[in-house]
Amino acid sequence: MTQQHTEELAKQGDVNAIEALINELIEPNGIKAKVGVKDSCLYVACLGAEIPERQALVKCIGKRILKLGIKSLQSAKIYAAQWGQNKTVWQQEIPLNPLRLDLNNYASAKAPVNPQPAKQLSIGRHKVQTSSKGIIVSKAQQKEIEYHSQCLVMLPRPLPNLIGRLSQIKGALALLDTNQSIEFYGSEGLGKSALLRHILYFIHKNSIFTDGAVWFGNVYYSQVDLLQHLFELFHESDTTYKPTNLETRRFLHNKKLVIFLDDVKLTSEDIQQLELILPDSRFIVASSSQKLSSNSSIQLSGLSKRDSIAFITQKLHQSISAEELVTVEALANLLSGHPYMMQLAVNCINKNVCTLSELVLKLQPPESSQKLIKQILKVLPTEHQNILATLVTVDGIGLSRVQIEALSEANDTSEILASLLDWNLIDTEFNLYSLNKTLVLALKQELVLNSFYERVLSNFITWAEKYPEFLTLGTPNALIPILTWAIETERYSNILRLVKAAEVSLFLSKRWGLWKQVLKYGLQASIALNDKQNEAWMLHQLGSIALCLDDTSVEAHKYLTSALKIRESLNLADAVAATSQNLKLVKISSPEPDEITQYRINRTQTNTKLQFLAIALIPLLCSVFAGLLAWYVVSHLITSPAPSGALSQPKELTNVSTFNVNTSNLNFGKQRVNTESKSETVTITNNSSVSMRIAEIETIGKQGDFDITNSTCATAIPPKQRCNISIVFAPIETGEHRASLQLTDSNGKTLQQIIMKGMAISAIQPTYDIPVAPSPIIQTPLPLPKPKLISPQTPKIINNQHGMDTPYTAPTPIQTPQQPIEPPQAIQTEQHTDTVTESPEVFPNIETTPEPTETPIQAN
Repeated sequence: MTQQHTEELAKQGDVNAIEALINELIEPNGIKAKVGVKDSCLYVACLGAEIPERQALVKCIGKRILKLGIKSLQSAKIYAAQWGQNKTVWQQEIPLNPLRLDLNNYASAKAPVNPQPAKQLSIGRHKVQTSSKGIIVSKAQQKEIEYHSQCLVMLPRPLPNLIGRLSQIKGALALLDTNQSIEFYGSEGLGKSALLRHILYFIHKNSIFTDGAVWFGNVYYSQVDLLQHLFELFHESDTTYKPTNLETRRFLHNKKLVIFLDDVKLTSEDIQQLELILPDSRFIVASSSQKLSSNSSIQLSGLSKRDSIAFITQKLHQSISAEELVTVEALANLLSGHPYMMQLAVNCINKNVCTLSELVLKLQPPESSQKLIKQILKVLPTEHQNILATLVTVDGIGLSRVQIEALSEANDTSEILASLLDWNLIDTEFNLYSLNKTLVLALKQELVLNSFYERVLSNFITWAEKYPEFLTLGTPNALIPILTWAIETERYSNILRLVKAAEVSLFLSKRWGLWKQVLKYGLQASIALNDKQNEAWMLHQLGSIALCLDDTSVEAHKYLTSALKIRESLNLADAVAATSQNLKLVKISSPEPDEITQYRINRTQTNTKLQFLAIALIPLLCSVFAGLLAWYVVSHLITSPAPSGALSQPKELTNVSTFNVNTSNLNFGKQRVNTESKSETVTITNNSSVSMRIAEIETIGKQGDFDITNSTCATAIPPKQRCNISIVFAPIETGEHRASLQLTDSNGKTLQQIIMKGMAISAIQPTYDIPVAPSPIIQTPLPLPKPKLISPQTPKIINNQHGMDTPYTAPTPIQTPQQPIEPPQAIQTEQHTDTVTESPEVFPNIETTPEPTETPIQAN
């Protein structure tokens, strides 16, 4: 077979030809490759007497595969192992999707949507299928789920040793020793993420967390999506299967994990629910505001004066004299010890934008940090600023290089991205480029962004319509900030178009929490346009999601009923049939007739004991004048048995005082229709020796749109147990809403009730919590203190594994070689993207689950 013939066969996807070409490259180095194809993915297993070097091997093989341009392949997965060993040493994935080749071929903003075949998933006992009338739910047999023996997860890359923060590190490790979750909170840019990554490598191998460590980065994760991600780390099923909420919680209940939440968009109630769902796991949280209890939270502020001076002097490329230390201290004070801003200031000096003394003079208060950003923007070329502006439009959420090139209309961003990384203006992780939130807030004040928002919105619509898998290959979280801006600027038609185009990808990728958020944007746009047909569509989809995740959901009944009314009014027969079919599967539980009867009987019971004592009081008064006789009468009355039934009460009533509810009144205030309020959590404690029952929410008056979104309570609360119920106000119609939730004994007798009320107002225009720049701090010019020499000291960390009584030095970070960003694009940014996947059957000598190595690897 000639070389040219082999090349042609390889381009057509011939496995043997591809294997021959790869071996031609790597066999001189003593490495042999075996190649296979499965589900549009090329698997390459590399075997050698010595462990193949990762960086060079991936780059070499990746370039060869990309050069072939095989259209049928979406990705390539490269594995490495030693001869005679059954474990993979490392593995890495390279995307080869068509989006990379055609992303810059912009289609018209009015390009028609390509018709897509029906897609379906199995969810618990239901089969869910997409259709032109919305998703259709039907009954199906539940599928079997396989288990991983170990959590297949990768961790972020190591960071250099931290300067300062010694007390926070010691405090965090001490809390972890006492089996508590940990939280660091404070303003953006203080180094919370760096602190989490530094701590990660202290506890990565802690035997307490036998199921491993998991990292969640800065994304719009809902609780549903986070649990889905954790489920997928341990359990395998057909790719068309999604577990219900109940299944997910049951499968994760006994896992022992340490879970890092780096600025994940969860509420304090969400985290509390996660702690109940994963009682044996611990959470380490970084957030801008406190979400855990004060006992578990550590507030961060700027570095101390000593640590700030050490930070600046170590980062500068020049030596500092004793006289210049005064100026260094002044610079640290001007920036309030803010690590990120101090890093940018050092970059200005190292790049000869200005000298140390000049920078101190230019940053005099007020708004020293904002002045620093302006100073940097003055020296940045327009192309650099365009990329920064593009990332600002998505709130700094990571975008791939090819996405950035398309959205910023730049031909080649290799040198620009390298320059911005060198400036520390952007960061790269998981093959994505992102912005620090501090910089996002500052740039929103300095740059004119409307044209960039318009371009990003237009491209997102086109990509979602042209490439149905766009969102699973790209960054679906970037939809949220773009849709928020579109709502604020009343781009309602574009919102509907983007929401409808993105649905299939979110549906199939099982990001149903994000899908639900996106649908609510579409619902608000439909209401603003008075588009009843699309309004019914959004309501139908929202109700169907709730039905699939919990078939007894009140929320599912509410949404589907509203959708059905609108579709019936529009005489849409097929759509009515689809909604009716889903609505029939909703199971709304209600009290049984015998329970209601017993409840009324118990309410009308008379207290015969009190009647008996009233009658006995008359002879008691007469006995005062009768002496011994009277004493005899009184003694007789007290010791005589009560009439039959006089003291008979249901057992539950003698324990009413042992039932405790933290609040009995919930006032949600004003809420716009078709929106959902912040959840309110009710804690119910049963300290008695009998069970307690929780009824359904009952409307008081004409309307009461209150829902239970999360609950750790079963139908009956066992003795000596406590649980939480999260309730939200989600009105559909305007006016006053009132409802009650009753707590009863086993006979239906009401022991206590929780009253809910709220006022629904019209949906003129939705409002959202948009992050705004912090209020400027008025500072006075800082006096320059006298020179002061500080001898450098290396921070020491106390090891927490033996009572934190022995000194512990921070581990030396793994050196990651810097690579220039050059074509082919898939290889240059893949050095940190290590996706652990299951090896295909074509490689029987390599186990599907690699052993964890010393090299920290990344999570999806």
